[in-house]
Amino acid sequence: MMDLGLNDTRTSRSNDLAAVLNTIFARPDFVVTGIGSRETPDDVLALMTRIGTACEARGGKLRSGGAGGADLAFEAGWRDAANCEIFHPWRGFKPKIGGLSLDLDRILGRKRPTSGPGAPIILSGPLFETAKEMASHYHPAWHRCSDGAKALHSRNMPQVLGPQLDRPTDVVICWTVDGGPTGGTGQALRVAMDRGITIVNLQRPDHRAALIAALGL
Repeated sequence: MMDLGLNDTRTSRSNDLAAVLNTIFARPDFVVTGIGSRETPDDVLALMTRIGTACEARGGKLRSGGAGGADLAFEAGWRDAANCEIFHPWRGFKPKIGGLSLDLDRILGRKRPTSGPGAPIILSGPLFETAKEMASHYHPAWHRCSDGAKALHSRNMPQVLGPQLDRPTDVVICWTVDGGPTGGTGQALRVAMDRGITIVNLQRPDHRAALIAALGL
């Protein structure tokens, strides 16, 4: 897989990335991990929803974390909840921005199922322990994390690797403040980088242009 070098100072050529994305979006049942910072700007959140709509129209599936901001913006683009795998760190997890709970139905424009396809997925038992062990490997200061923080970071593993941790996503689309693997999103990006998964960071103009070209947005 093409190394997009998020830790590299070189700028990827938009046409090369667009070609990679065209190949991905032509695959049957391709999987997109849609994530990002809670500080994602409003115009990018709107773009994320449009990206989700375009990916669903091409048969794509979504993986995300159900958090406020970027996660919900991507999820809102998918009109069929059954095409979404939303991973929560614990039961009763509620999306918030600035400590305030969000109106999930309003943001998504639909109901999210509480059971069955499209309902939040919470890893448990051996799968959770495996995800937790993986997360400890990728986090730079695991020993400083609270149990809640460890659960949050562990839920990044299935966002990239799937509910059984055995089917890597085809592309990660995100936004981070500095265009690199930082913040909570950085945990998922480090996994993707290690696995050679294509990453599109919408904070980077070249990445954004390539994705817009590939999807015809």
